[in-house]
Amino acid sequence: MTLPPEKLSFREKAGYSAGEFGGSGLWQMLLTYIGIFFTDVFGISAGAVAVLFLVVRIFDGINDPL
Repeated sequence: MTLPPEKLSFREKAGYSAGEFGGSGLWQMLLTYIGIFFTDVFGISAGAVAVLFLVVRIFDGINDPL
């Protein structure tokens, strides 16, 4: 017989969230820079960059579970 999992305290939840916030913040800054880089340096339109990011995310969402 297995015991039900214990509930996490607020402090534990905050600790896990702080670590995830740091990792996610880094990726968000990188993606923001890449978007600006594609539009300013490569001269790709903002709409095309958005579609590019969307296609990659859809592919990632389908491919990762496989």
